[in-house]
Amino acid sequence: MPSIKLQTYSIIYLMAILIVISPNSSALILPVDTFPNEGSYSEEGGTTILMEEYTATWCDICKLTDSKLEQISSVNKDRIALVALHPLDGTDTVSNMASAQRISRTIFSESTMTPAFMFDAGLEREGAVELFDIQSELLEAENNRKKYSKLNLETSIKDTMRITLSLKGDYSINNTVLTILITENNVQGNTALSLEDVESYDRVLQALFVANLTLFTNSENSDEIILPQDYHTFGQYWGEAISATMMLKKMDGEISLEVNFQPPSSWNLGNIGIIGAHELVNSSNEFVLSTLGSVQIIQMNIYEKDDSSIWIIFIAIIFSTGFALAYIDKYIKKSSTP
Repeated sequence: MPSIKLQTYSIIYLMAILIVISPNSSALILPVDTFPNEGSYSEEGGTTILMEEYTATWCDICKLTDSKLEQISSVNKDRIALVALHPLDGTDTVSNMASAQRISRTIFSESTMTPAFMFDAGLEREGAVELFDIQSELLEAENNRKKYSKLNLETSIKDTMRITLSLKGDYSINNTVLTILITENNVQGNTALSLEDVESYDRVLQALFVANLTLFTNSENSDEIILPQDYHTFGQYWGEAISATMMLKKMDGEISLEVNFQPPSSWNLGNIGIIGAHELVNSSNEFVLSTLGSVQIIQMNIYEKDDSSIWIIFIAIIFSTGFALAYIDKYIKKSSTP
């Protein structure tokens, strides 16, 4: 059996390599209150990790976890896309049909604990988490991505909001969907059974658009457009007070999902975030099996100097743990020497 010292150094070297080779992810970070102004914005990529939290307004542990997620989001804002899913259980005060549908289409439908966390549609953690846990899962998720779908996300705001998610390059469309998730920060809600001093919730999923790409599997070498009046043949959407049009097209080898809608008056556009994803699903029920690529356009507070303390703490813990185990190994060997 390898000694503890050998195992320790192996872990240290592995974690160091993971930190160095972690891919640069894609996100367009805009200042808060950008979207109320008319304009067009776009971002290209696909390596951003989609992290989803199953949470609730009545969950005390969830409130304690939120502050840690804010730190994770601040440090990794261009590497991770965060979404909060609230159950439509009659008690949660910010839940909606979009969250309920997303929960039912993921492994969260089998979870009985809040909070719970998915990375690229894989359930990784349930219950209270520490910063170290989330950072470790993020690194692992990034390095589990052997390849990723190349995506382009565009949005324009004028009288209505138009969002286009495009799949480019070398891709597989068999049993896959294009997914657009719209989140909102600072959503007001009654805390119900939870901590009395928490009255707003971040990253709340407000709208969900899904387009199944299976229709294009038999037309790989030809262009095709499915007009909005026929959207029910490929897609569905959920969102309170939303009446949207959806169009799916394949042109010059690029597949694009375009949605148009009037944002509800209840939304604060200055707190909206948009995430686009290409996902592998079960062919029979569109249950999400894995996220193949994601990209985001978000609005958040931007500071002159990013807080890198989490990374410093993370690396320090790795090395201190390694040296502690090495010392224990040395002590055991010394004690066992006759």
